[in-house]
Amino acid sequence: MRSQELQQWIDDKGSGQALADSLAVMPLALRQELFREAMRDNEVLETYEALKTATGGDKGFLERVALEKYCLLPQCMGPVQLSLPGWYPPANAPSSNVIDTSAIFGVRAKRVPRPWLQDHPICGRDSCTILYTGEALYQFEWDVWHGMLTLGNGRCNENLRIKLGDLVDLLRLPDSGRSYLLLYRAFKRMSQASIFIQVATKGKAPAFVVGSKGYDLDPRGLNAATLYFIKDYQWLGVGVVCGVIDHRFLKLFGNSEYGTIPWDIRAKLSHNELAKKLQCFFAGQRENRQFIGVQKLLQRTGLTCDLTQFIRQLKKALNAMLEAGAIRAYWLSQPKRGELDKKLLYIWKTDLPSPADPVPAVRGEYFGPPNVIDVW
Repeated sequence: MRSQELQQWIDDKGSGQALADSLAVMPLALRQELFREAMRDNEVLETYEALKTATGGDKGFLERVALEKYCLLPQCMGPVQLSLPGWYPPANAPSSNVIDTSAIFGVRAKRVPRPWLQDHPICGRDSCTILYTGEALYQFEWDVWHGMLTLGNGRCNENLRIKLGDLVDLLRLPDSGRSYLLLYRAFKRMSQASIFIQVATKGKAPAFVVGSKGYDLDPRGLNAATLYFIKDYQWLGVGVVCGVIDHRFLKLFGNSEYGTIPWDIRAKLSHNELAKKLQCFFAGQRENRQFIGVQKLLQRTGLTCDLTQFIRQLKKALNAMLEAGAIRAYWLSQPKRGELDKKLLYIWKTDLPSPADPVPAVRGEYFGPPNVIDVW
């Protein structure tokens, strides 16, 4: 966290431009602290490294450019807030397409120990490179992290004080000692969990990066540039948890790469971990009719069972989603014997199949309102 002296200096300037103009007279200790903070921002870091390569690396020049760029970013002036069309906290939660089409928050298999992962590659979209360090995260951690984001109204770079009772109510958990123990473990787990994401873009545009693989250590011996799911975590003994959500996560919700998930529908899926994962997986994609290969879907869940076992679990999860109103219908193809790896899943998220979003005209099983195909 920033020192009080640096925050006071920034507050006194009132704007990013005024802060940039004051760099020449800023005390050296505050300037060095601000530079270390600036280098944790991927946009500033990319500019710094590009200039270093192009100019040969005059340290004073590079530092000045990095600081001036950082001063003009909104996160430099203090907390920033996630604001998305269609997101109405606390009724629903935002779902990042980059996060939720990957296995970052996977599906926990029964009686399988939770592994510790170190710089572990996470399966996601072909355009994404994801490295994760920490204990494996599952759907309960998804609920807790997004619950914190929801109850904090999307405020990032701010020390949030979340009442545990409010979080228990939001997640529809029993008001019991076990619920609070699970919350404690989840918060502690995510305070030690870090992520690096690189997403390739189309054309010649540079890939955007969230998180960092390395750089200088902060005074606590942690990597100052590392992107933790929750920073400055404190579990207070008065029914309150405190922590900071880094503003860099906001980048994962940009360019309409998000959807929303109603908490009341998610609560109806609480007894089916795979159904909760599928709800997230399809939420961030806008199309009503969506499809994916079942084998690829298995990889995105993080499960290690064989395809036959997964299909049995998948049908139970999809039926739970139908019952809860999370989807309107689904269809599973029936490939030839010996070609199970070619099996496809189609779902209809908000509307029933129609001539515009038809059921595939090949061999398969349709699940949803009966006779819907016959009324076209």
